[in-house]
Amino acid sequence: MKNTKTDTKINTQNIQKKQKEDKIDFVVNAYRKGWAELRDSWKKISIYFIKILVIGIAIFTFISLLLGIGIISLAVIDPLIIWAIIGILILLSLILLGIIESVKYNIIDNIINKKEIKIIENAKNNLVPWIKYNLFYFAFCLIGIIPVILLYLMVFGGLYGINGNGGNDAEASVFSFFTLLLGAVWISLIWIILFVIIMLIFRFIIQFVLFEMYIERKGLREAVKKSYEIVKNNLFETIGFNISFGLIMGVIISIVNLPIQIFARFAFVGISLMLQNNMFLIIGGSILLLVLIITILMNLFVEMTSLVFTYEFWRKARKRC
Repeated sequence: MKNTKTDTKINTQNIQKKQKEDKIDFVVNAYRKGWAELRDSWKKISIYFIKILVIGIAIFTFISLLLGIGIISLAVIDPLIIWAIIGILILLSLILLGIIESVKYNIIDNIINKKEIKIIENAKNNLVPWIKYNLFYFAFCLIGIIPVILLYLMVFGGLYGINGNGGNDAEASVFSFFTLLLGAVWISLIWIILFVIIMLIFRFIIQFVLFEMYIERKGLREAVKKSYEIVKNNLFETIGFNISFGLIMGVIISIVNLPIQIFARFAFVGISLMLQNNMFLIIGGSILLLVLIITILMNLFVEMTSLVFTYEFWRKARKRC
């Protein structure tokens, strides 16, 4: 009887150990698959990501020119109309840039699965999903902002009520104001901390929504449900992947940023000495240009690596659901 209990305990421990190893292996295998895809396809992915960058710069330049024309027109046309047009142009530029950026999800999927890449077609297909997702995300963010705004409106409304009811004592009014303000600051601080925690959980749950919407072409509700299902069924694996990937990328970015910061300081020193010698201006400007190019390439590397590894983890985790 005693031996049976001991054997059962050992078997339970072995099962738990095996499950733990399976969870670790799951994350490791996702890294291996992602690294293999990145090693084989990094040139092709980089070329298409640079194309997206060029398209984004072209859109930004065009919108900037229109904004410049609009600002110049303030002297001749009704300012209200011009500011309305400027607002529309800024909104349009944000939408266009966001949609172009969304195509990167399709590029990763198409290259890994050896499909034809159609940037314009994917951009058109991503228009409605991009708008729905950002409206959904914006609405959730408002949950954290609106209570704080209402709280401060209540504070100033209360102060107005105190003064409106014949409060002629200036000292009492000042005391009431600072008491209400201190209470509002304290409550808003607690709410902001609480909402940041809620936001982190929310982001953790919906981290695969864009993959579902852009690649699987699911609606917003279905994508949120699927992302939640993936996270719930692979909770420890998802936590492990997020933490480990964040640490790895943090170390890489820190190592790369160190020489960039050193070069940038040399560049600013060179530019600051330009009045004394034109050679310093040339050297400083060249270093600054080099720093800018390295920074852009680093951002492309981080984004490309992040999307590839997250894509592979999402695809593996999705098969379990």
